[in-house]
Amino acid sequence: MSTEIPPPPSAHADDGAHGDPHWTDLIATDDTLPVPDRLRGDEHLTATDLTEIIAHCASTRATAMFRLMQAASLMYEEYEENHHQKIAEATTNHYDSLETFADALTAHHTDTTPYDQHGPDGLEQAIAQIGAVLSVPPRKARELILAGDALRYRLPWTGGTLAQGRIDEHRFQIVLTRTTLVTPELMPQVDSRIAEQILGRDTMSTARFTAMVDAVVATTDPAALHRRRAHAKAERKVTITPDRFVPGQSRLTANLPELDAELVNARIEAMATTVHPDDPRTREHRRSDALLAMSEGRTHLDCQCHTCTTTPTPAPAPAPDDSDSDSAAAEIGSSTDQSDPTEHPDPTEQPDPTEHPDPTEQPDPTEQPECTCQCTHHTTPTPNAATPPAAGAIIHVIANQSTLDGHDDHPGYADGIGIIDAHTIRDLAMRDFTQRTGITRDMMERSSRMRYRPGKQRTAYAFAADLCCTWPGCNNKATTSDIDHTTPYDHRHPERGPTTTWNLKPLCRFHHRIKTFTTWRDFTDTLGLAVFESPTGHFFVGNAFRGTNLFPGLIGLADKPPDHPARRKTDTIHRQRRHRADRAQQRWDDENPPPF
Repeated sequence: MSTEIPPPPSAHADDGAHGDPHWTDLIATDDTLPVPDRLRGDEHLTATDLTEIIAHCASTRATAMFRLMQAASLMYEEYEENHHQKIAEATTNHYDSLETFADALTAHHTDTTPYDQHGPDGLEQAIAQIGAVLSVPPRKARELILAGDALRYRLPWTGGTLAQGRIDEHRFQIVLTRTTLVTPELMPQVDSRIAEQILGRDTMSTARFTAMVDAVVATTDPAALHRRRAHAKAERKVTITPDRFVPGQSRLTANLPELDAELVNARIEAMATTVHPDDPRTREHRRSDALLAMSEGRTHLDCQCHTCTTTPTPAPAPAPDDSDSDSAAAEIGSSTDQSDPTEHPDPTEQPDPTEHPDPTEQPDPTEQPECTCQCTHHTTPTPNAATPPAAGAIIHVIANQSTLDGHDDHPGYADGIGIIDAHTIRDLAMRDFTQRTGITRDMMERSSRMRYRPGKQRTAYAFAADLCCTWPGCNNKATTSDIDHTTPYDHRHPERGPTTTWNLKPLCRFHHRIKTFTTWRDFTDTLGLAVFESPTGHFFVGNAFRGTNLFPGLIGLADKPPDHPARRKTDTIHRQRRHRADRAQQRWDDENPPPF
């Protein structure tokens, strides 16, 4: 994408709507005007030109952040050098070696030195200076100094990609935090490999970027993942404090290992979605109530819709019968949803009108509506009644079979979390609640290609191959996304948009609707790379880093894409040329028999 800012519209702009037609020429050249006035010509640009401006500004901001962090690091070094010089002048002839002088500096930094008269050290002075310039708190100023020090010494190659505008400050911070536990000896190798990956790929979402960085760390310094897990376990805690900004509320904060936090989140989300759609609470309110229900030992969230909160009319007591408990248990058990969670509906698919009830049929006013959720409003506990199963919390993990068997320590990927180490994968595989879904070549070949909805194998492959939503910049989980056909499925001619691995990709519901109802277009090449074309004519790569980069074995499981019409035409042209050359050679041989 070009990063040049297009010139403002020329003098032929509409005079009636935008004032003087020569105004844009004036603001483009007159530097005496305020900056907002000089940039006011952007109001007349098209979406295509504004896209170029946004890309240019993002690149310029990344370069500016590189320079800002570098300046913060240089300022810190200057203040630190001056501070050391001040101490050296005040303690002349006090130390007989550099080692004792270094020990004195360490004591000063740890507030155990008798030389308190020397005042703040270089870091504290730099923090005060930068905080005053940027009007930021000391914590933010310190982060800028440490980031600047890292891009100059620990991550010089990755810092160079920030200076070039290939990544932004947020992605540089991701690299900085994900490589904290890498050993100093391996840090240069990790830095160069990450920079190589950045420069060799298109821009990607932060979820894919984090997975790429973790994959480099896992292959270069596998022990770093173990140190990260041990550190996260040692730092786990839960705190509850009053919210100082909202009276009457409290703030709950939990520091948990990634998998533990995802399990808690999945359980809360599962409980919050078991109620009826007519429940008046928002999603946030239901999640809060689900957390409270968990603290009370409950496994379900009571529904608060009108059907569930209405007191049912007491029915006549049935005659005593031994089958009562069995029928109650069967009725409760039948309310469990047995639908396949991997099949996602297409938002553009129209429902079958035959599935709707007859609108002329009038309901019986004396009949009480039936509660089908798992709440306890309409449930009368009996001695022999079965307890409904708890709301299931699911965490999707992708791993090689060789890792599960212990043949290697190749890392895996957890949806919504990222890279996890082999030890954690094997530990999860041994749990009783873990269910395995294998993907093999035979299973993929048995799955129908002419059916609209993909089977479990193709759905699992689409999730594993793309890690998350394939829309450029989107981080939504793959397992909660829709399965989209790149080439639309034709119900009359399924072979035109078959349900195959090369024609399927995950798109979250929001971006699925954007693609369906707007003029966005997408293409997928033979390697699974998804390219999106915007209405302004710009192209974006949605999955520059895929699951196939983490698990190369997935490539051999994919369906072979059909030959492109252009390739078939090219083959036909080559075949005709070979035939003409063969015929010409045959004619020459007939006209010139041996001996020559």
